[in-house]
Amino acid sequence: MKTIRYVLRWLGLGIGLALVACTVDVRPLFTPTPSLLPTATASLTPAPRPTLTPTRPLRSPTPLPSPTPTPRTHIVQRGEDLFGIALRYGLSLDALLAANPTVTPQFLSVGTVLRIPAAVPTPDPNHPPTPTPIGLEIDPPQCYPAVNGGLWCFTLVHNPQPFAVEGVTAQFRRLNVASDEIQAQTVAPLLNRLLAGGTLPLAVYFPPPLPPAYQVDAELLTALPVPESTSRYLDAWVENLHQTVTSNGLGVTLEGEVRLAPGISQPAQQVWVLGVAYDAVGQVVGVRRWESTAALAPGEHLPFRLWVYSAGPPIARAETQVEARP
Repeated sequence: MKTIRYVLRWLGLGIGLALVACTVDVRPLFTPTPSLLPTATASLTPAPRPTLTPTRPLRSPTPLPSPTPTPRTHIVQRGEDLFGIALRYGLSLDALLAANPTVTPQFLSVGTVLRIPAAVPTPDPNHPPTPTPIGLEIDPPQCYPAVNGGLWCFTLVHNPQPFAVEGVTAQFRRLNVASDEIQAQTVAPLLNRLLAGGTLPLAVYFPPPLPPAYQVDAELLTALPVPESTSRYLDAWVENLHQTVTSNGLGVTLEGEVRLAPGISQPAQQVWVLGVAYDAVGQVVGVRRWESTAALAPGEHLPFRLWVYSAGPPIARAETQVEARP
């Protein structure tokens, strides 16, 4: 009997230790909060240089980026080329051509189904991707070499939606054709809000040295709808706008007044006026933002004056956009 009690005592102790060994300390994983989207950038004053880098002439909708390696195929849309498609999926042009040996870049047809190599990694689940952009459209960028050896690039973002958006960001990518090296920059427009049916310019500067042969592409990254009930923006517009282009066409002066819309009862503490210069074919050649130093009260007017310089061809026309915030 003593022997049996002794065995049972040790057996009970062993079961208790096993239960302790199987206990797991479960703690929730920490998921970082995505950083806030940039709302504005500094004013841009491009240096004049009338040299145009050829780019695709047509605008095409920017597809929504996928956070996983799927889809594994891509259907060519109007205005697309193999370089832009390769950049979109994070591939080199050689890798895309190797995966599609029967495709000839010079004769790429709309509707062609391309095979996308599985070279795009799945993101870390603890670092989720940024919000996918609403269905906006972005023009192919137009680029102009600067006198210091850098490169200015411009494009227009179009909002075909029936609602305004904000938090717009895009990525410009410059490919060094000789080395296959890609230099990328993420930018935001100089105004926060893109109105329904409106456009906003984007601009980026690539510092020198400038490769002997290069290509530039742009892709939308983020865009969020502006809630209808938001009070972050006050409706305002520009009145009595006058513009004077310099004799050589490389600069324009914009003067006018900003007024708040009727029915607004609170003052605007922040007023921005965006000047955009276009060449004779409607391409953006310069942008600049004016910021008020005084508040704008309902019923009053706020005069402004700003210069916009061309980074490329002579300026044919210019326009303004205004943003007011309480």
